[in-house]
Amino acid sequence: SRSYSAVRIPGRNGQLYLDNGNWEPTTIQYQCSAYNGLKSSMQNFLAAISAVPGYHELIDDWHPGYYRRAFLTAGTPVDAFADRHGSFTLSFTARPEKWLVTPDVELTGSGTLTNPTHYNAKPVIKLEFSTITASGSFTISRMVNGAVADQWTIEYTDIQGDLELDCENMNFTMTDGTENANPYVTVTATEVSGDINMEFPFFPADSEIQIAAANASKVTVTPRWWTL
Repeated sequence: SRSYSAVRIPGRNGQLYLDNGNWEPTTIQYQCSAYNGLKSSMQNFLAAISAVPGYHELIDDWHPGYYRRAFLTAGTPVDAFADRHGSFTLSFTARPEKWLVTPDVELTGSGTLTNPTHYNAKPVIKLEFSTITASGSFTISRMVNGAVADQWTIEYTDIQGDLELDCENMNFTMTDGTENANPYVTVTATEVSGDINMEFPFFPADSEIQIAAANASKVTVTPRWWTL
């Protein structure tokens, strides 16, 4: 569900709801069964799934072609099991997005993509260069009827190895993600349509997006298309 903040105003009935511009996390539950050696199997399973903290990809057969980012928040204690067959419930806290399972898109210099969803996507864009140090610029444009509706221009100087833009984290890195590139990059937004927030690059919903990076030998895009 969409995230709102409730505000009470003295002297007025009801509440004012302010849209926070994001979505609430969700809970995913699975009813599970196991047979033969249940206790030892559960010990191994819970140890593996909890070994690394944070979000992990969650894939199931009920939503083919999609995955979530989630972490385990509740499961039946292992001590509750005898070493035989039984059923149990696993609960995960998940981000609200269901991401589409799609391959990375590789472009040579420039190319276009179409956002197939009704939601703005925040991709990862990686530029590779044929020179040791690179300076130049590239653009990300929202196209409408073959014309530029909105555009971001990203200028960079003295980039070592490659340049990677993570639109969700609003961050630039270089040298295979090992070095901070933000001091060497400038982002300029040219808003033509006036109907989107252009604070930082993203792929607008239901839109054709053009990437033009003439100085790059290869551009790899992880689109991160998603829905609810």
